Amino acid sequence: MSKESCFKDQKLRRRNGDLADAMKIVNDAELILIYFSGHWCPPCRGFTPLLKDWYTQILSHNEVKTRPVVIFVSCDQDAGAMDAYFKKDHGDYYAVIFDNDALKDPLQTACKVEGIPKLSVVDKKGDCLYADGCDDMKKAMAEKKPFELYQLFLSKYNKE
Repeated sequence: MSKESCFKDQKLRRRNGDLADAMKIVNDAELILIYFSGHWCPPCRGFTPLLKDWYTQILSHNEVKTRPVVIFVSCDQDAGAMDAYFKKDHGDYYAVIFDNDALKDPLQTACKVEGIPKLSVVDKKGDCLYADGCDDMKKAMAEKKPFELYQLFLSKYNKE
């Protein structure tokens, strides 16, 4: 029997506070990235602008037909810190609701989060397909190759 998706019966939040059905979002996705981060973490504050810039560039790229899904999982100490960080510093993507451990915990386990920032490619069930996204992002953005990184992530996703 196959594992049920950790996204089933879950909601994700947009920066504007609107809630969306997580299962519909991931089912419609061409690519799903999970980003573990916290505002209190200096490396995260350095990495988040790279992710936001990459996401913005990918959305405007003419060869990207479907917007990649980025889901922010907060490692902040409280909901207020998470909300401020998400609204001020992140791109126009999704977040796991702060106290939703039913979604946060299986994603952390699947992605083997031992430190942050962490950027992983996951499948529609929430299983990790690729866990080294941060290093790849730093390199691609330094070399000004955001679309090549998108293609790398897509190749990992399409192996499922």
